[in-house]
Amino acid sequence: MAKPCICVVGPLTGRIENGVPTQGEFLADHLAQEGFPVHAASYWKNRYLRPFDILRTISQYRKGIDIQVIQGYSGAGFFLVDLASFLGKIFRHKIVVVLHGGNLPLFAKNRRTYVEKVLNRADLVIAPSSYLAREFSWLRGKIISIPNAIDLSMYPFTPRLKAAPRILWMRAFHEIYNPILAVEAVAELKKLYPEIRMTMGGADLGLMGQTMHVIERSGLQSNIKIAGFLNMERKLEEGRNHDVYINTNNVDNMPVSVIEMAALGLPVVSTNVGGIADLLQHEINALLVPPNDAVQLSAAIHRLIEDPGLVKELSYSGRKLAESFAWENVRTKWFAGLKH
Repeated sequence: MAKPCICVVGPLTGRIENGVPTQGEFLADHLAQEGFPVHAASYWKNRYLRPFDILRTISQYRKGIDIQVIQGYSGAGFFLVDLASFLGKIFRHKIVVVLHGGNLPLFAKNRRTYVEKVLNRADLVIAPSSYLAREFSWLRGKIISIPNAIDLSMYPFTPRLKAAPRILWMRAFHEIYNPILAVEAVAELKKLYPEIRMTMGGADLGLMGQTMHVIERSGLQSNIKIAGFLNMERKLEEGRNHDVYINTNNVDNMPVSVIEMAALGLPVVSTNVGGIADLLQHEINALLVPPNDAVQLSAAIHRLIEDPGLVKELSYSGRKLAESFAWENVRTKWFAGLKH
């Protein structure tokens, strides 16, 4: 029996310069490797031109496409869901919408009528976390949960048996990811560890200049390195060279970066926001702290540096958690969902 032709729709930015890989392109690549005919849009860098590429792709292959798998983000990204699902209904495609991002529930709350109209076109709605499934329970009776996936073979595990004050922060420089909180925590820790080092990796989405100003004002120029965007090779290198990964988000769902660093063996300290508590368990596979609290964040990092037993426990349990997100463990859920 021939496999259905899939069109994966959304911002697929991992192939552009300094672009962050998305779950959409991961899915497109892995479904193609599994033998599914796959079309994908859009890899275009210009976000304002992506709708035209999506329109072109869906229209061009409309007779061959069986299923659209649309990546549903908040803000302007939700227009892509609207556009693709509208076309899909015209061309009688099966519509699958995958919810993404910790900011999506607030977006839906503020635009409930619009979001409900668009998502009700879907034959199936998928949430990568139980958090998003709960947040959208008002929409429909059944939302299938299929977690984000990683290619585990790309993340060699190095167990940490102790932690030096070498910290990695890796998101984008944007207020949602709160890089300044990481700087404030290092300022606290420098009182105990003058040799502390932190690398901050990520693209500038408007807050890098302010972050650098706080670093200079705090006298941390020799302690903190701004590494810019980290591609996969550099991400793995930085992961090998650090002992603690911190996630300082104000809004979050199921961050793949946390799963990646746990896969490498870094113990994780994260703010407890959005869907984080559905992903991480405090003192089991991570340490969770309140958002916007540099004192508690620094205290959690200090605890790891002084407690090798806890470091070892979080390192091994974090890897075990990451293994549950390996494509080999997620693929069957996708196959079932596509047959739904």
